[in-house]
Amino acid sequence: MAILPAIVVGGAWGALLSWLLGRYVIQAYVRRGTTLFGMAMVTIALGLVIQYTLEGIQGPTTRSYTVAHSRQYHLGAVVMSDLQLVIIGCAAVVMLAVHLLLRYTRLGLAMRATADDVELCRGCGVSAERVRTVAWLVSGALCGICGVFLGLGTGSFDASIGGSLFVTIVAAAVTSSRGASWSSCWRCARRASSPSTPTAGNWSAERPGPMSEALQFYASGVLVMLFINVIAVWGLDLQYGIAGIYNFAYVMFQAAGAYTAAVLALKPASFYQAGQTYVGGFDLPFPLPLLGAAVAGGLLAVPVALIGLRRLRGDYQALAMLVLSLIATGYVRARTPLFNGVTGLSFIPAPLADALGLSRVAYQWCYAGLTALACGLVFLVMRGVTGSPFGRVLRAVRDSETAAGALGRRADRTRTVAFVLGGGLAGLSGGLLVQYVGAWAPGSWTYPETFLIFTAVVVGGSGNLLGGVVGALLVPILIIEGTRFLPEIGYPGLTASLDWVVMGLVLLAFLWWRPRGLAPERRRRS
Repeated sequence: MAILPAIVVGGAWGALLSWLLGRYVIQAYVRRGTTLFGMAMVTIALGLVIQYTLEGIQGPTTRSYTVAHSRQYHLGAVVMSDLQLVIIGCAAVVMLAVHLLLRYTRLGLAMRATADDVELCRGCGVSAERVRTVAWLVSGALCGICGVFLGLGTGSFDASIGGSLFVTIVAAAVTSSRGASWSSCWRCARRASSPSTPTAGNWSAERPGPMSEALQFYASGVLVMLFINVIAVWGLDLQYGIAGIYNFAYVMFQAAGAYTAAVLALKPASFYQAGQTYVGGFDLPFPLPLLGAAVAGGLLAVPVALIGLRRLRGDYQALAMLVLSLIATGYVRARTPLFNGVTGLSFIPAPLADALGLSRVAYQWCYAGLTALACGLVFLVMRGVTGSPFGRVLRAVRDSETAAGALGRRADRTRTVAFVLGGGLAGLSGGLLVQYVGAWAPGSWTYPETFLIFTAVVVGGSGNLLGGVVGALLVPILIIEGTRFLPEIGYPGLTASLDWVVMGLVLLAFLWWRPRGLAPERRRRS
């Protein structure tokens, strides 16, 4: 088997793609003055666009092939083939080469210095652009080689093979020492897990048919989703747009509210014949499940804020939040007795459905009114918070934490309050959503769902309530829902892949031409 040529070709293709993206996309955004967090959004958008474009081209099928294993070796209780040993040996050689490159060469020293202080390196005669170009080439080559090893080891691949490594790579980068190659290798070895492919959220609204009743059902369903998404976007905007918190785990708090509302509204598991297992099952009446959802989101935000907001800032804060969300998703998947594992919860009752005795369409209009009422109450709370002296302190901390601290304002305390309030709004939106769709599973709150809400915040304009409404209307409703009206082309599910491609392209366009969004925050004069 020609493993060496495969490594060379895979590394070359990875280096070429990485260099092209770094030179013509990433550097272009850097030259336009995109913030560090904005660059993180750019890279995630690029990843989603590439992944789902490949998925649209290749289709949902998995390409399989036969990899010959001539001999097997027994190392205690472990049985390994000769191919697996070759892959491990080659990977060890590559890791050693990377370690020597970063630690003992002038290029590695220049990379570390550029990462610490770009301007100082330029003053010392180091070409930061050249160092970054080499870094893109090396990192791309390593990704390509990793793909070759993974393909040889599994004997199959599909369009999601890169996304399946995202969790492991991010977790290893965050938990290891910065710039320590061996620490990252060790962390990766301990995180040998493969999460499932991210999927879009569960929308219960159906494509409208020729009957007016079906059209009413569809329109009311869109209104329900609009009001729920507005609440979710406002919660994230409070954290990110007003308080300056980079919360990539936002969907985790929405999931906490959804699971809480579900177990509070459901009867005990023994009542159903569907084989569900979950904690709770209290059969509480409306509105207690929704109140519990908001409280659960806020309570979960307290320990996360006390640990994450006090010790981490900037890009490390965003990555740590993302890893926390991924860990939570994996834990819920693995712990079946908690919330029925991967299958999730179903048969979640709609509030007051039996008491009202309405038809399907009439009840959905009623639920749209309920979500509109909840949205109005959240609007009053948000306006009171953002327009108060506390809101001005939040903006001051966001703009300059040092200046706010010099004036006697504790940044960690104010951000913690904003984080808890945002978590409560996320939990409320999750409770409203789960009682509308009637089901909830780990596939409903993967990391792209947080990215979807972030896109709505960026497109609408962060830091103001109007921007949240505009973003929720354009991104989750018009863009995502609009693809449902496209004609069916290719294989079933191709249009669903276009959702994420379009969303990523929209975010890239707004970060390039209008980074402050369609309804930017008005600068207040002091």
